[in-house]
Amino acid sequence: MTSLRSSPSASPPSSRSDMPDKPAQTHSIQAEKFGMTPVTGGEMGQRIREFDWAATPLGTPEQWPAELRTCLNLMLASQQPMFVGWTHDMIGLYNDAYRVLLGQEKHPAALGARLADTFGEDAYPALKPVYDALLNGGVPFAAEGALVPLNRDGYLEECYFDFAYTPIYRAPVYGTSGKVDGLFVACTEVSERVIGERRTHTLARLTANVVGTQTAQEVAGAICDTLTENPHDAPMALLYLPGPAENAHHPEGLHLAAATRLEEVLAAGAPERLPHPENSTDLQLLSGVPPFPAPTWPEPVTQVAALPLLHNDGSTLLGLLVVGLNPRKKFDEAYQAFLQLLRGQAASALMSAYAFALERAHVEQARQQAELLARQNAQLEARARALQGFSDLTRDLNVNAPPHALAQRALAGLMTLLPEGYASYFELKNGRWYEQARAGHYGDPGLEAAVAAGLPYEATHHLRVPWETEQPFYQSRYDADTDSLPGNTSHAQATACLPVLASGRPIGIIGCGLFAGRMWSAEDRAVVETIVQSLGLAIEGAQGVAALQQRTAELVRSNAELERFASVASHDLQEPLRTITSFSELLRKRHGDDLNDSALKYLDFIQRGGQQMKALVDDLLAFSRLSEQITAYGAVSSLDAVRAAQQRLSGSVAEAGAHLQTAALPVVCGDLPRLTQLFQNLLGNALKFRREGTEPEIMVTAEQEGTFWHFRVTDNGIGMEPEAFEQVFVMFKRLHARDEYQGTGLGLAICQRIVEDHGGRIWVESVPEQGSTFHFTLPGPSEAHQT
Repeated sequence: MTSLRSSPSASPPSSRSDMPDKPAQTHSIQAEKFGMTPVTGGEMGQRIREFDWAATPLGTPEQWPAELRTCLNLMLASQQPMFVGWTHDMIGLYNDAYRVLLGQEKHPAALGARLADTFGEDAYPALKPVYDALLNGGVPFAAEGALVPLNRDGYLEECYFDFAYTPIYRAPVYGTSGKVDGLFVACTEVSERVIGERRTHTLARLTANVVGTQTAQEVAGAICDTLTENPHDAPMALLYLPGPAENAHHPEGLHLAAATRLEEVLAAGAPERLPHPENSTDLQLLSGVPPFPAPTWPEPVTQVAALPLLHNDGSTLLGLLVVGLNPRKKFDEAYQAFLQLLRGQAASALMSAYAFALERAHVEQARQQAELLARQNAQLEARARALQGFSDLTRDLNVNAPPHALAQRALAGLMTLLPEGYASYFELKNGRWYEQARAGHYGDPGLEAAVAAGLPYEATHHLRVPWETEQPFYQSRYDADTDSLPGNTSHAQATACLPVLASGRPIGIIGCGLFAGRMWSAEDRAVVETIVQSLGLAIEGAQGVAALQQRTAELVRSNAELERFASVASHDLQEPLRTITSFSELLRKRHGDDLNDSALKYLDFIQRGGQQMKALVDDLLAFSRLSEQITAYGAVSSLDAVRAAQQRLSGSVAEAGAHLQTAALPVVCGDLPRLTQLFQNLLGNALKFRREGTEPEIMVTAEQEGTFWHFRVTDNGIGMEPEAFEQVFVMFKRLHARDEYQGTGLGLAICQRIVEDHGGRIWVESVPEQGSTFHFTLPGPSEAHQT
């Protein structure tokens, strides 16, 4: 069994790691000598084929027995680490996986070398009896998790392996009269598993050992007792706690609370004062501590780590744990991770101990805090019950319910949470309190009559106080002199009156009367006040909904009137416009020759103004018609809408020399005339705002996005600045002077109205002097769209 790194034995010249490439024919010839294909065994297969075996006791490969060749091929074909030792000198052959276990210091020197030469300083002496029994008596051997110290990184390392040693017999008959000529080794390194399990066990033991500890001193003792059980990873431990140093060996500001093997450390010549870590928050190695004996290995401990134990705040030092390190393991990431976990558990245990000590020092304060917390929880629970009760009572109320209906439900819910009595909701009108809702009964006819007639504002003190102060008014024992009420009020033992606030002002008072005396506890007050506050919010919400509905109705009425006005005005303007344009044209035809240049110029102004006015009226009519309700949209071919729009614009397309391209366009849910208007306006825009000297290129595309289709109308026109992206959709908004580009400023506003009526949205992207892309979305035909 082997695996390690050590000082390499002398190696034959052919075992160099920087082997030159060999011609393929040479590889093939050598492979035949071993009974292998030229590609067998990776790097080690090539090394074995090129090794000078004639210089070893094995002789040339042609002389090798069939048993050795068979084991060799089996070994090289395996991905498990394997080793073949041939002859009783155990001349070494191994595969690529085994090479990894050897490390750079033993590989490739171990190839063709005696096992005793390769591992003479580490594994061989302990395993020699196993080798002798196997070679001399054919006794196989296997082990799991066996400790095999190896020198493979400049020091003797603690390593563990699962392995099996099998004798290799020479014919005639296996296991009888045959002779053992070598051994076959299959192994797996399990150092990480074995050491990891040991460290995990230590952490688990620490968790168990600190259970029940109450003081920091007890925790420190439990930590060191636990580390005594793992002398491999913690051959020494010193745990310091805050406090004055007791002797010169302690770090400043700390005293030693517990330790393991302290005598050995002091006997080795510890310095007068252990140094404080340079960084008091991070794990680090301490310098200036002399080597001292390890309890498990002959090598001394030469490294000591300091583990500051910190509070969760990351800065308060709870203690300092100093741990000696295993001389046979590197202080690698796994070792550091183990110490960090150990550090975290130790710090948590100390925090618990300090917290327990603080708790014992302030028992009375803790008890008072617990009582306060219990009261607060009770209040929260009471508020939660009140809110749930009020929610249950109001869940079926319509937002249009009047405040009195909401108050009636609140009173009913309130009385389910209080003892027998009554609760009323009062509003102040003309200097008197009038009852608007009640739950329960007053228990006296005279009092009933007085309440029905309205109570005077000034004389009814228990209602006036909460109204004026906007604060609850509680009486655990009702004072009849407070109000001078008619009738018998002696049965009212406790009262509570609270203002109902909406929009920050009082709108009414809820008064409760109980027929038994009651000290109004914090829980009682929480219940009552929560319900009253909820009632105020409900009334405020109902008032807000009513106001919003009123404003909405006014807006609808105003919009309808504006649309009717636009429609009527547009229709009424048609006739005078026709008169102006017709007679101006007639004047030009009949008397044009008689008019001078100035008159003709003025006539042109009249005709252009009439045409512009007609375009504006037409657009106003188109916009007003959009308010006409369409009962249902249907499946519409967007391609048909584009073709219809193109037909309407055929003259402008020909005049501009434009090229219009359309991709495969989908069927959408919509209204064909309005979609035709949409595409006509967008295509007309692209034709109108073209660059001088450039033929317009217009592309219409669409792609599906969920249940909607995303359309793009792209042109190569003059484009626009980003600040105009929102303005272009505003009614009558023009980005250019009228003498530059004709138009009314309504085209894109109409497009926006059409798209939004279809349930979509529209926006634009543009680059000046490069062109614009108008985006809009329309629902697919599967989307039912009712207006």
